Amino acid sequence: MKDWLVYFSFFVFTLTIIFLVIRFFVDTKITALIDSVFRRKSIEKAKEIEAANAETDVDNIDVVSLVRKGPFETFTAFVTRFTNMFRSGFQRFWEAYQTKVPPNVRLLINIALIVLFSRIIIQIFAYIGTLYVRGEALSFEALWRRWDAQHYLSLAEAKEWYMYIGGSEKTEIFIVFYPLYPALVKIFALITGGNAFWAAELVSTLCLIGSAFFLYKLVLIDYGKKLAFNSVKYMLIFPVSFFFMAPFTESLFVMLSILTFYCLKKERWFLAGIFGMFAGLTRFHGIILIVPFIIEFLISKDIFARLFSKERKQAVKDIFTKGINAFLIPCGYLLYLLLNYVVTGDAFKYLFWQKTHWFQEFSLTYLYDQNNLKLFPIPSGIKTVSDNISGITDLKLFAALWLPQMIIITAAMLLILYAIKIKFKLQYFSYMSIFIFGTISLSWLLSSPRYILAAFPIYILLALLSKNKKVDLIITIASIMMLMYCTVMFVTGGQFM
Repeated sequence: MKDWLVYFSFFVFTLTIIFLVIRFFVDTKITALIDSVFRRKSIEKAKEIEAANAETDVDNIDVVSLVRKGPFETFTAFVTRFTNMFRSGFQRFWEAYQTKVPPNVRLLINIALIVLFSRIIIQIFAYIGTLYVRGEALSFEALWRRWDAQHYLSLAEAKEWYMYIGGSEKTEIFIVFYPLYPALVKIFALITGGNAFWAAELVSTLCLIGSAFFLYKLVLIDYGKKLAFNSVKYMLIFPVSFFFMAPFTESLFVMLSILTFYCLKKERWFLAGIFGMFAGLTRFHGIILIVPFIIEFLISKDIFARLFSKERKQAVKDIFTKGINAFLIPCGYLLYLLLNYVVTGDAFKYLFWQKTHWFQEFSLTYLYDQNNLKLFPIPSGIKTVSDNISGITDLKLFAALWLPQMIIITAAMLLILYAIKIKFKLQYFSYMSIFIFGTISLSWLLSSPRYILAAFPIYILLALLSKNKKVDLIITIASIMMLMYCTVMFVTGGQFM
């Protein structure tokens, strides 16, 4: 398939620059300077024509007034007239759009356009990065089909799930990858003519739009429009948000986790449990959603107070008719264990392959004093990153892998401290802190920026932190710069898995 998105991106970018340049010349004093040159020459030419006609005694009209407008002035007048016509037509369209389109549909369209624009910009970063670093332009698929994306696509392309992937030899090591995302890609491949890559792009993009839409709606409930918009902004410009447009599970998982919280806010307990279950079929973090579910249920229904009041019976009824839906969330993980058992004969086989093939397991390590005595435990991932930074041997690997991990993990830990300071809502705080702690407790920490990307409460915290315009500007610029850096590192071989 042609890399139409790349060419379209550059086409739109070029047209935008041309238009801005034209408007710049039309609206500044430079226009007068250039136009005066053309006008002077035109008037001189008109006088010559008038003199020649006078000699031949020709009854002529005011030639000077006809040619007084030079070619540049004529062109700028045309541009201005076209701009005014476009502005008038757009204004009529905008008024109809604002009044006749339902608010939720209008919000969805607006967010979809913002999401697509942000992905085009990231694609431009990626394309230019490969040209500059590698000296060659890679195809759209070659840019994003790398690391774990290849495994998800292989699962979607396989005739038998988790069996005979990439050849005739039976391969069960891919059981470590949760099934919902490749299953959706397999379904959407029916639309794309069997092309798993473009099916994955479609799934990821639609889920990202859904994530941004429901994040806005969720934050709007507690914090208002400005913070809702900023939360979406920070999600789209997070340093590794390019994973949202690649064949990875992040966009799907984030959408499902946000939907879980949104349904909790609306007290749609059954739907919250269903979305949480699907999240548990997408990533191992999904099971954590049971914690905010229970907290939200206990707080919103005031269960403890009601259990010791006259409403005891109704409180017990709520627990067994509404609160019980929380246990739908672990069902996602149980279904994944069932898949393990069906494919390998061992429900916990994924743990074996994670440890032996990917060198991953949850573990803690200890800090020691000068006498080699244990002080206190810390997540293993923290020690992995610190060891690799303190003993740098490969600058390229450091720049592409350990430096971004150090920055993003440090930022996440600081945000947890900030959440404690401002007394962040317990539902969000519990989910985010368990999520991040679980991520940095992996023994061989390679994917922490990608995992942290899916902890969506950090975007709400960033929006809260950046209420001040100067702080907002600093965080936005720093995040965009890191996004550019990490995008180029990834598409040129950086080990963001």
